[in-house]
Amino acid sequence: MAKVVLCSTGMSRSERDALEASAALLPARLKTATVSLGPCGEAELATLLVWPLCLALAGTWFLCRRATWAWALQDVLGAAVCATFVRTVQLPSLEVGVQLLGLMFLYDIFMVFLSPLFFHKSVMMSVATAGQPSHTVLADGTCERYDGERMPMLLMIPRGDPSRGDYAMLGLGDIVVPGLLLTFAARCDLSLRGAASPL
Repeated sequence: MAKVVLCSTGMSRSERDALEASAALLPARLKTATVSLGPCGEAELATLLVWPLCLALAGTWFLCRRATWAWALQDVLGAAVCATFVRTVQLPSLEVGVQLLGLMFLYDIFMVFLSPLFFHKSVMMSVATAGQPSHTVLADGTCERYDGERMPMLLMIPRGDPSRGDYAMLGLGDIVVPGLLLTFAARCDLSLRGAASPL
């Protein structure tokens, strides 16, 4: 399910970014042109033109997610998820933002550094690397092998050679929560200047 959310959210954000970036290249009549999709309503022509590229990006990651270079696509999709979340959700007050950031800080400290004292393993690292390949030998002597999965809700950057599988990881929550506070501060700044908030 997390892969479906990552792919669909990444597509919608990358679609919007691609539309904004290519807007200067499109003739004026294509920017506003719409196409009827029958009972589904209407869609902008520019959206329909960019959609296959976004679908190809998400599909390539899904099909090649175990390749050594797939971390780059995962990071692009993860950044799109973060941008979509920060663009969609708005904090109602500074107090809520500070409480959320403080609680996230305490949660991270406990789950990464203190949980090994209670559970003999870091809970955060176990969740982030939950899909490591493994195998077991059953009582009847047959071997079951699991290919493993990567947690798609984090950014990964290889340390050295990606084929070794040693990655620096940053959870999307560690980007989104401070991002929410920053966008709240930017909205407050714009409202104090009297400008309409584009955020």
